[in-house]
Amino acid sequence: MRFGKIFLVLLLVFLAFEAGVIYQKRKHSAKGDNSGNPGHESAGGITVRVAQPVVRDMYETVRTTGTLEPVEKADIFAKLPGEVIAVHVEEGDRVETDQLLAELDDKELKLAVKQAKAALRQANVNYRNTSRTWKRNKELFEEELISVQQYEQVRAQNRVAASQVQSARVALEETRLNLSYTKIRSPMAGIITRRACDKHQKISSAERLFEVARLETLRVRVRITEKEIAAIKGTQRPVRLRIEALKDTPLDREFAGNLSFISPVVDADSGTVEVRVEVPNVDSTLTPGMFARLVIETKLHPGAPAILKQALLGEEGAFYVFVVGPDDKGRPVAHRVDVKTALADETFVELTGDEPGRTDWVVTEGQNLLNEGDAVIFASPEEGEPAPTGFSLASGETAGSGPP
Repeated sequence: MRFGKIFLVLLLVFLAFEAGVIYQKRKHSAKGDNSGNPGHESAGGITVRVAQPVVRDMYETVRTTGTLEPVEKADIFAKLPGEVIAVHVEEGDRVETDQLLAELDDKELKLAVKQAKAALRQANVNYRNTSRTWKRNKELFEEELISVQQYEQVRAQNRVAASQVQSARVALEETRLNLSYTKIRSPMAGIITRRACDKHQKISSAERLFEVARLETLRVRVRITEKEIAAIKGTQRPVRLRIEALKDTPLDREFAGNLSFISPVVDADSGTVEVRVEVPNVDSTLTPGMFARLVIETKLHPGAPAILKQALLGEEGAFYVFVVGPDDKGRPVAHRVDVKTALADETFVELTGDEPGRTDWVVTEGQNLLNEGDAVIFASPEEGEPAPTGFSLASGETAGSGPP
């Protein structure tokens, strides 16, 4: 008895749930359906969106990726150790050739220059004295008043004095050169892209302090398979680039580059060849380090018939599309058409056969639900698209007047 009551309660709950589901379905149906959306099947047919083939230039392309880098840059290193006493630039500053970037403590080197000057003066005095002595002894030797040994000794002293003058002069030049190294200067005009030193910092010899680069033109190094190199060598088209960091921003656009270098050597390990693409950066939108996607256009098929790539069904070697044509009463119905494709880009694919024709209406949305001979309903064309023509529609209906 007890189990019978429990069963009865569960049965009532289930029946109440089913009644609620049926009510919600009827309520939803009363509000209307989505028969106007592409891919929706209704009593009048399957709603689809259509477009006609277009004639456009199609290119065979090689796609690759790489990172932007300066074409010309310079790393600036310290040539001697010391303490940084001044830094005159920041990252992003534009500098000119030989512009002062930073200074090192130069007190000891200035003192060394003074000492080297004094040593040179003393060496010159010694040289002049030994020169006079050698000149007098030369006259005495010619008059045979001194021995050969005495003469040779004086002449040797004069030569040593001359050598000391030369050594002192070299030492002075060396200390002056070291003093000049305390002034860190830019070897080229460009933008400071890296600053790695601060005031009062102790630096060592050969430590990198700055990086300066020209950013008017940037470069991407990529590696292309050896099979693709022949096609790339013959192209005269610009290289198209899209920058990942600019995607979905107001600065997002396609940039045009050009092939600047193709390596004559194939890497034996990877079977690839280095290719360099240069990109003008006149408005400074691009920055070194940005990730770029490249499309190198090679083979051209001008004036080729093409359809939207999204219309294709099937697989490589067995593609087909659905086109919409009038039945015997002029009503739109779907027909399957096998197609052969050639070149393709991001949006369009080239057709090499005669079907579909240039005036046919190719289904671009909703084709996955179609079979041969299915009736169709046209969704309202999107802004700027033409409405389908050449069909007899229901009374009061025009092609493309259905819900979007």
